[in-house]
Amino acid sequence: MLPGTTRGRPAAARRSPFRPGTPLYVGDLLPGPSRRALVATICDDASRGQNVNLVGDRRTGRTTTLNHAWGRLTAADRVVARVNMQADVVAPEQLYGAILVGISQCPLGADVLGRGRSTALARAPEASYAEVSATLRELREQTTAIVLVDEFERCFDLPDAFTLPVFYDNLVPCSRVTAAARTPPPSSRRASRSERTSCATR
Repeated sequence: MLPGTTRGRPAAARRSPFRPGTPLYVGDLLPGPSRRALVATICDDASRGQNVNLVGDRRTGRTTTLNHAWGRLTAADRVVARVNMQADVVAPEQLYGAILVGISQCPLGADVLGRGRSTALARAPEASYAEVSATLRELREQTTAIVLVDEFERCFDLPDAFTLPVFYDNLVPCSRVTAAARTPPPSSRRASRSERTSCATR
């Protein structure tokens, strides 16, 4: 029999890391060196004090990138709040509450908030802007909190009580924000002097 004329046993099927329409989480393999490099860059920028805008179309991996950035930053014992604007955040109080819930899940953040307040946030994740601002400023004496916001463009749909100048001019100076959105934030807002815009691509 001539070489190559017999079919060998097929290799065992490998589980593809790609799941169309479903984000990859921290425990999933992040395929592609370019995507892993993007996560590393975002984490390095945030740790050095830069704000990051992650801009990309739907299903280009923004949520996956934030998930892995969160995992990498929390593994480094950073205070990180992960906020998903799709998760029933329809009012400013819920946005601020989601930030504090994320902070309460980090050891240092839990110490600053206290057990009673952390428990209350788990039951009713709502907070005022003043409480978030005070918490971030207290944390700043020991570290700079990092806030990861997915679907950031949904902030623009919140009531008028939430304004981008308040968010950027008051919260950003005492934290670092990585915002993932389909479009860059409006050019009308005052840009931070230390801000980078990255693109999520397929």
